[in-house]
Amino acid sequence: MPLLQGAAEDYRRALSLSMNDATFWSNLGWVEAYLHNDDQALDAFHQAVIVDPMDSTSRVSLGLFYERRGLLEDAREQYAYALASSPRMLDSRFFADLTGRDPTGATMTIVRCLDILANMPESPLVLASIAKVHAYQGHYEAASQELANALQGLPDISTAWTTLGLVELAKSHSDSARLDFRRAIALDPLNRVAVNQLAVIAKSAGNLPLARGLYFDARAMPLASKHWERTWRIYHVPPVTTNDLIPSNLLEYVGPQLQPLDMPK
Repeated sequence: MPLLQGAAEDYRRALSLSMNDATFWSNLGWVEAYLHNDDQALDAFHQAVIVDPMDSTSRVSLGLFYERRGLLEDAREQYAYALASSPRMLDSRFFADLTGRDPTGATMTIVRCLDILANMPESPLVLASIAKVHAYQGHYEAASQELANALQGLPDISTAWTTLGLVELAKSHSDSARLDFRRAIALDPLNRVAVNQLAVIAKSAGNLPLARGLYFDARAMPLASKHWERTWRIYHVPPVTTNDLIPSNLLEYVGPQLQPLDMPK
């Protein structure tokens, strides 16, 4: 308990110097929640979302807190905004757990997410996000067309190439999928989902040494947080690590899961 109280004080001091850091607010919210200071926790989570409405981790944190209080509609709204900001979260353990405990709510969250995306200013990034949701729903033809349009407008969206590869795999077009995943990695060498999927394809083709190497490469790749991506812009200093200040277990929970390979020994 004294360590948690000390952590809360540390975050408050940090926030006195940097009030516009959503991660500090969100982490303070978790510390206050662990201390059972629910009102202070809720205020901190609210501040995190106000400071950065597009921070999906803060949205999930606030949503989980609402859900714990039984405020399911409020929780689903936060989850919908989190998905709109980071559709890859559909493949996370967080969303799998949500679907398991509240399948109706998970479906409503997806519908609301699409509504949020449809009301955003039209852009290739938004179109790629819509495509990711449609691919998750199994609407592969719609997703393929949306991805083609998004990549025509902005060809360097690594996550869009990854989604296209997943769609091609779902349609049993492994050669096209392999090319899409390679393009995704060329744009972002740390795209662990694309590397993981190349391992899946390699295993299906019987190339077990390549599959094993790619799979372990994917597992070794760090999880990058929104805070890490924005640290330079906020503080004008490089981040310490890719998951700078975000608990690694939370990043793993809200990030896309890797597909495990049952490799023969």
